[in-house]
Amino acid sequence: NTDTSDHTATTEDPAAAAVVRRLLDGNGAGALAALPPDFAPTMGYRPVLDDGKASNPHGGCSSPVPMPSSFEPLCRTHDFGYDLLRYSARVGHPLGAWARLGLDTSLVTRMRETCHDPLCGGAAELARVGLGLNTWHEGEGPPQDRNNLLTATFSAIGHLVHGDIHGDPDRNSDAERDGAQAPSGATR
Repeated sequence: NTDTSDHTATTEDPAAAAVVRRLLDGNGAGALAALPPDFAPTMGYRPVLDDGKASNPHGGCSSPVPMPSSFEPLCRTHDFGYDLLRYSARVGHPLGAWARLGLDTSLVTRMRETCHDPLCGGAAELARVGLGLNTWHEGEGPPQDRNNLLTATFSAIGHLVHGDIHGDPDRNSDAERDGAQAPSGATR
């Protein structure tokens, strides 16, 4: 459900909700203009405008399965959205499920829009599944610790993609044998 109409309960942080709505509408400048004044001190960074989208300059995609580089700016915007969910929870007024579900849907939609080949589309689908499982696991609320169901899901997918379906360490990919490791977790 990506309906972003006014579902703000009296307990939700109205400023954070306004920023999320602007993110979902693609209004990066409006999102930054509506940012609560204590966001940066509370969260430890100031979001930036990245190609017209408000984003976490330190964010990005992380996955044990390589993701297309075109997804990186999209993940930075999604990370900023998740940080708004964390912020609203920290100030005692968490946003409802509409916000997280909308951010996840927006990320996957934008990923799919950047894809022009089946491999990219497959990566977007893996992200959709991983995000969906993690959001469900966390009760559609603020994101939790990165060592969670999402990490386990992507780790299992990574083993399948790399051919280690029987737990045989000799069947790992060349990158794994050469010591290359991908970060864990799908997005922040």
